[in-house]
Amino acid sequence: MAEEIRGNALCTRLQETLQKYVSRVIATSILRQAFKMEKIEPLRLNKKDLEKIFESSIFVGVRTFCRPEELTRAMLDLAQLAE
Repeated sequence: MAEEIRGNALCTRLQETLQKYVSRVIATSILRQAFKMEKIEPLRLNKKDLEKIFESSIFVGVRTFCRPEELTRAMLDLAQLAE
């Protein structure tokens, strides 16, 4: 089982939001890949970083693994984190 990512409060909220729509393992994998690609430290995650990872990989991962009937709600919940 994938270990959760240790991060700041924003990172924790992002993980929790993802886990509403995809499994814990998938959420962790999506985040690990996003942080690695953008060279972001989870403990220093900020809203500007969120915008980068949303565009580069988070939304792609959610669209791939989220159930279609929940996709719109998932995207809206994630977008609220960046506001």
